[in-house]
Amino acid sequence: MSKGRKALSPYDIDLRKVISSNLKRLTKTRGLTQMDLAEKTGIPQSTLSGYFAERSTINFKNLEIVANFFKVDKSEIDPRYGNNGFQSGTVTHTKLEPFQIDIKELAQAKTEAKKPKEIDLADILDDVTSFGGRRLDDSDREALRLFLMGRLSK
Repeated sequence: MSKGRKALSPYDIDLRKVISSNLKRLTKTRGLTQMDLAEKTGIPQSTLSGYFAERSTINFKNLEIVANFFKVDKSEIDPRYGNNGFQSGTVTHTKLEPFQIDIKELAQAKTEAKKPKEIDLADILDDVTSFGGRRLDDSDREALRLFLMGRLSK
């Protein structure tokens, strides 16, 4: 059995489509080809081709180079860097954060002098997702719960 990369999530597929579409729009409106863009940015044409053909996702360094070249905000190419996120299938993805937790709720619980065991972290952590939008598995959720319990008890 070969060990390949895991299948892309619907989020990653949609993200690549958006980035590809944005790059195509920017190059077309300026009358550039992928080769022109490669020559002007120093990014290999094969790398750019991967972005245009939705085979790969642009990395931060190349995003910054391309955005600077076009004199646009990074979010005009990659929606992860915008404030409003983007629509993927039927799900709206907000700006990505490593974890999406209601920190205000946790802080309020602490300021109300509740003991950590009185806070229902299990309920709060049910909606936590990873960077890529994947729900945390039970072991990750438990590790995060223990970490937060330790932080709240200080």
